[in-house]
Amino acid sequence: MANPAEDWLDAFARRELALRGEDEAAHFLADFVSLVTMAEEPLPDGGRRWIVDRLQNHGECSVRQNAVTGEAISWYVEGLAEDGDESHPAGDMLALATATLQPPEDAVPAGAGYETQGDRTLFRARWRHEIGGIPVEGDYMEALVNGRHGKVFAVSRRWRQPRPGTPGTER
Repeated sequence: MANPAEDWLDAFARRELALRGEDEAAHFLADFVSLVTMAEEPLPDGGRRWIVDRLQNHGECSVRQNAVTGEAISWYVEGLAEDGDESHPAGDMLALATATLQPPEDAVPAGAGYETQGDRTLFRARWRHEIGGIPVEGDYMEALVNGRHGKVFAVSRRWRQPRPGTPGTER
């Protein structure tokens, strides 16, 4: 940070996230918000006063939620997806994706690695849902990670708990 005011605001935001039980989101602060010193004034007692403003950095962010539970089904942060490369080792990116998604015991790895989509290089980690070795059709969870910045920029999941003994329905 550039001055004590910016340091204080950063610490304040981190404390607020921790109080809300979202302290794991604190490492995203620098990606979403930048603080800019607008003015600096000397005070009569010899101190200084800083006037800072916060600016949102990185474009669009979208979140889809389950209408019943409120759980985030997917999210995407445009700015974190930009300028990706393969700077970080694939094992580190898989560990980050795993920590973000926290796949349950019935998740089966379905691929992980760097790939290029158009002009973007990203790391994709994907799991599929199996119960007793039987795939749950359409269920998956996936994280996309920017290898340059070491940040997850997108998460998608569809994970249902089928009722055992219920016959399937043809559609």
